Amino acid sequence: MTLVSGPIERRATWEHNRYQRKWLPRYMKRWAILSTAGFSLGAISEQAFGAPMLAVCLYTASCISIAMLVFIAGMWACLERN
Repeated sequence: MTLVSGPIERRATWEHNRYQRKWLPRYMKRWAILSTAGFSLGAISEQAFGAPMLAVCLYTASCISIAMLVFIAGMWACLERN
């Protein structure tokens, strides 16, 4: 991976990223599904199976998924502006 050095390269990179932002809602949907599944499985494992350590792992993964979802949404919002 090389760093972008000049203003022309920086502008080209920005335009490329703006063009590719159309894919971000798809990834946000995937992260939302992953976090919902993690919370649901965590609740099931805690209530039905009485496995608190498994629930902790699933809840932690869900929190990380939500953090990724927020990050992707922020980047999408940044790429929407001119």
